[in-house]
Amino acid sequence: MIYNIILGMIILGTINILMNKEGFIIFEEIIYAGIGIVLIFVIIIMNNIAQEIKKTNILLNKIAKKLGVPEPCEDSIIKTFVAEGKKVEGVKRYREIAGGGLKEAHEYIEKLMQAKDIKSSGK
Repeated sequence: MIYNIILGMIILGTINILMNKEGFIIFEEIIYAGIGIVLIFVIIIMNNIAQEIKKTNILLNKIAKKLGVPEPCEDSIIKTFVAEGKKVEGVKRYREIAGGGLKEAHEYIEKLMQAKDIKSSGK
């Protein structure tokens, strides 16, 4: 509701600004301004959705740990990629399985690669 009020105020203010000396509205500028306003609202809404998804993922991870659910990345294909040194393929596979972000996937693969190096140097 508040977004509708703000949008209305912005549109009225934009129309007032875009009127030329004779009092006629310059339609081309209104169209561009309208598209810009809509894009701003879409970006704001998408940002809010992304934040809610992050909060939900954090909560789900906490619940999964308490219930003892194994990590979805315990995957033989990822381990094969790590063993072969195929970091990019491992990151892609992690993101497919876990649905995580690029940074999270990269950190997970790095951790696996470091563990592999420790195991191979300990032999």
